[in-house]
Amino acid sequence: MRVGLHGDAWDDAPHHIPAHGRRIRVGWSRHANAHLVSLVSMGAEPIRLLVIPPDTAVGPAAAALALSVRGAPGRRPADILGAAHRTAAAGLGSPDADGPAHGENQSGNTSDQPSTA
Repeated sequence: MRVGLHGDAWDDAPHHIPAHGRRIRVGWSRHANAHLVSLVSMGAEPIRLLVIPPDTAVGPAAAALALSVRGAPGRRPADILGAAHRTAAAGLGSPDADGPAHGENQSGNTSDQPSTA
């Protein structure tokens, strides 16, 4: 198991995390998406966790969580967070699920594994 994150997005990221008598390596990159933490294990698909900024209000944060569990392929963290803020601002009960926003690519990800939560 390995944890991957954007190094500049974290004030004090450890190099290793102790877990059940093992040490899990924490790696970081400036090319990673700042709103994702990736859990990578050999032979398994990566698990991507959405990082909601700590100053996010409760309404948009709850909307972001609701949208992220839908697992919409191709939806980037910026898409999820943007939709959550629009939903909360409009007073709607559920974030939109129309697809990714256009014109932004925070992670520069062009692989077949989109940066989604």
